[in-house]
Amino acid sequence: SFLRKRNKLKEYFSVPNILSYFRLLLIPVYLYVYFNARTDADYLKAALVIAVSGLTDALDGFIARHWRQVTALGKVLDPLADKLTQLALAICLCFSFPAAVPLVLVLVVKEATMLYWGLCLLKSGQGPICACWWGKLSTGLFYGGSVLLLVFPTQLGAGGVAVVTVIIILALLFSLLRYGFLFRGKIRAGRMAGDEVKAEH
Repeated sequence: SFLRKRNKLKEYFSVPNILSYFRLLLIPVYLYVYFNARTDADYLKAALVIAVSGLTDALDGFIARHWRQVTALGKVLDPLADKLTQLALAICLCFSFPAAVPLVLVLVVKEATMLYWGLCLLKSGQGPICACWWGKLSTGLFYGGSVLLLVFPTQLGAGGVAVVTVIIILALLFSLLRYGFLFRGKIRAGRMAGDEVKAEH
């Protein structure tokens, strides 16, 4: 019906979702700027692209909650933009800093595990888990640390790069652990609810 189509269009083009589209478009922009960077000023431009992406991420979440524009599409787009941006960042950093290679491995393992847990939740008839403070903390540290590595690689030196990388990795692992406990509790609760329903029948 016309009303349904209009509601769908409103969902597709809500302000938070438009900001998520924008963040997705920033990924190839960042990759282009980074791989064509030759000077410190060029790397600063790449860092500014990431800073804009991070600020847009915070803004879209604020708008969605404050003006009640949370949508099913937004729940997919927002984490998708986050994950792809982080993956692009981590891969690019590996080209400049070999010490960042473990960061990519940890990031891939974390996201693959989160995806598996999410599928388990769906199978148990439950919706996705909203972002928690530890997830936002790890994302913030990831973006902040990446910008530091992009803008101040010489000043940080090999030791500083290693410290920043380790901090980001620890934040990712901490986030994964906390989400693991949360997912485990929800999946167990879903199974128990399912068993109760079967028992009633």
